[in-house]
Amino acid sequence: MDSSGKSSSTPEPPPAGPSQPTSAFERWRRKAALVTGLGVSEEERLADLKLHQTRQCEKMKDYLMQASPAVVFMLKHLKLSGCEVPPQNVMCAPCDWSRAGGFSPNPGAVVLCSGHFFSQKHMETTLVHELVHMYDHCKFKVDWSNLRHHACSEIRANSLSGDCRYTRELRRGFAAFSKQHQACVRRRAVISVAENPACPDIATAEKAVNEVWDSCFTDTRPFDEFVLPPSTTKMFNKLALIALVTPFVAGLQIFIPDTPTSAGPITLKWVSEPGDPATFSFELVNEVFHNAFAVANNVIPELGSIDIVLPVVPVGAGYSLHAVNVGNINDVYAQTGQFSIGPNGATSVTSLSQSRTSSASASASKTTTLSVPPTTHSTTSTSAFGTTITTPSASATTSQTSAAPVSSAPANFNAAPAMKSNMGAIAAVLLSAVAGAVVL
Repeated sequence: MDSSGKSSSTPEPPPAGPSQPTSAFERWRRKAALVTGLGVSEEERLADLKLHQTRQCEKMKDYLMQASPAVVFMLKHLKLSGCEVPPQNVMCAPCDWSRAGGFSPNPGAVVLCSGHFFSQKHMETTLVHELVHMYDHCKFKVDWSNLRHHACSEIRANSLSGDCRYTRELRRGFAAFSKQHQACVRRRAVISVAENPACPDIATAEKAVNEVWDSCFTDTRPFDEFVLPPSTTKMFNKLALIALVTPFVAGLQIFIPDTPTSAGPITLKWVSEPGDPATFSFELVNEVFHNAFAVANNVIPELGSIDIVLPVVPVGAGYSLHAVNVGNINDVYAQTGQFSIGPNGATSVTSLSQSRTSSASASASKTTTLSVPPTTHSTTSTSAFGTTITTPSASATTSQTSAAPVSSAPANFNAAPAMKSNMGAIAAVLLSAVAGAVVL
């Protein structure tokens, strides 16, 4: 079974090649003719090219069987299982362009397609892929006409050979940060099983792969565990570092409020950068009580701070402040660490309502000034859903004579040190880190 996802067919025999000239001059003359195409036919040039590719393939194969840690490891365990693989059982030969290698169960031989490898690493992963098939055939007596058997071996070979590493997937045009390895292994296993003569259609192949996925994907024999190749590990480490550093270099950052109290006034402060959302909303979230309170809507990032009054909320710890998408509260732009909200003994539901009423009437006689860029003036309004920040049109003119803090009703929060932002980007990279054999 070849790692390209297709059943192996009998490879073409290595080209015999034309009789070689004996004298140095004749060898030089023939080489010049093959390079220039003068005095030789196209068939002769093609035969010479295949012969050259087969020689290069054999040379690279011999090196890998002696020096590649993964190949040597597989050969060792095949020998321990009673299936020693002599070099002549790994052969190079011309193949069709849909595959890079294959495994033939009956003679117990691996075929490497000469001229189909773009690097030594490509041949190495192909060889390991086919040796995993050989190991399964020797150790577990695989029935290749049984689709479940075939699917299990394909899952293991694609996962353990390195054929689904990130750089190979990028070359194929597939890229993902989350579960990229699993997706690649599943996709390529389905393609291989679908090419089995006993498989009627792609749906049957998918069913066979799904039925054995859980047990076969976690089966790493003869390896102790699946390990990302060093190059892939280094790449993910760099991506993780970028994701960890970037949020603290640019992006929305929220600060924990100072000594917040239930139904008490509070100042929300943040820092924004160019490219942040045009508006966002503040939510007070408590993981302990499993509650979320919308405390400020349509907040303009350029303001930098707003004054609000928290609603009546349970006193205690476990609160955090989230800046969320106005249209989708599950889209969190930034959040603070956890803090506590203390009691406000002088405040009751009734007095809070009266205070808001008097505050609203008092503010009607004053002109409020907010720290906004010139030509942009924002006002706030309060509803049962929290504080809403609105911006008048550019043509509106406002006479600002005195600066007074904006006080508004149902908002909630606060208390403690620094903030955390863009955790989604970090999580995506970390998820991806917890994270292709034989196709070109």
